[in-house]
Amino acid sequence: MAKYKVVLEREECIACEGCIGACSDYFEMADDDWAQITGSMRVGSNDELETDELGCIQEAAETCPVNIIHIYEGGNKII
Repeated sequence: MAKYKVVLEREECIACEGCIGACSDYFEMADDDWAQITGSMRVGSNDELETDELGCIQEAAETCPVNIIHIYEGGNKII
């Protein structure tokens, strides 16, 4: 099991591309003009990614003006 789970609420995305500017290794714009997490699973309308290292993902979450990128560690929300 991965150390972190990252959740992106795609339907709340305002397409500002802040997450991409902060972390283009993990975030990109999808064909529907909402951000998506590269290599993630789609769960409902959200993207979910399990990872052992956050790298720039934390910066992307902190940059998001609508706070739709959430990071969980061991089931506890840290961002």
